Amino acid sequence: MNPEKPVFKPFNPYESIYAYRRQLPHWRQDGACYFVTWRLNDSIPETILELWQEEREIWLAAHGVDVNLKGDEWRTAYEKISIEERRVFEKSHHHRFNECLDAGHGTCCLHDPVCARIALESLFFFNGDRCWTGDSVIMPNHVHVLMIPKSGFELEEILHSIKRYAAREINKIMQREGRLWQKDSYDHIVRGVQELRAFRKYIAKNAAQAKLKLNGNAYQCTQWLDEYAVLD
Repeated sequence: MNPEKPVFKPFNPYESIYAYRRQLPHWRQDGACYFVTWRLNDSIPETILELWQEEREIWLAAHGVDVNLKGDEWRTAYEKISIEERRVFEKSHHHRFNECLDAGHGTCCLHDPVCARIALESLFFFNGDRCWTGDSVIMPNHVHVLMIPKSGFELEEILHSIKRYAAREINKIMQREGRLWQKDSYDHIVRGVQELRAFRKYIAKNAAQAKLKLNGNAYQCTQWLDEYAVLD
């Protein structure tokens, strides 16, 4: 196996998992591939966010999960809900989240080719060093990317550096100050090859739906189509 190529390792429910929660729940597993989304700070109206939070808390409470729990306690309570119910809820929540992003709320400064180029280049700054950066798209008010952190590097730290650099440079271009990105990011461990392909298809489709140009410009980069190795 070529160590200079990304290795896709499907999610393994029998291996060690670390879970924690900020505004969103996050699950971590060594060697995992993540589908990650982050958005501009003004991309979703506060009224919609408050409604989603209320709906989530009601759903969790109805399933016996205290929303005030932290860390392992929260994970233990959440895992008592059946996998089928959790997946249906998470899929529905994620679908609504992406639909809202695609509606184009906020300043949408990433529609500017210069800003989009900065955001895209920042995604690949650590590629091959701290992580493998895969298929990605820069939408007008959010970013999607597939990423595999390398051993010894945490996804949170990689994303923090990427977002900090891009925010600093984009703020210079836009002659603005203040927070550019929403603090938390959405991330999902890719569970298998079929799901990996579905996310790759979604990234390509997302750009096309927004009428963004594909491949070789400021908005989208596609790689590892047939180059990743699969670790069973």
